[in-house]
Amino acid sequence: MSATKSKFIDIKYLVAKERVQEKQILIEQIGTNFMLANPLTKGLGPKAFHGHVANMGLGFSVALD
Repeated sequence: MSATKSKFIDIKYLVAKERVQEKQILIEQIGTNFMLANPLTKGLGPKAFHGHVANMGLGFSVALD
């Protein structure tokens, strides 16, 4: 990693750390079952996929020919 990229990451980390200390943001760890991006990034079984789609507020329909 170049020094410029490393410096940018350090600055981003420090800004986030300050915001947490000032209680402007809250960082929480969430389980993979609650990560709404999962159906967009990995293969899931039908039950898990439909659960994530519902949590995103999206409808799901299948066209029958």
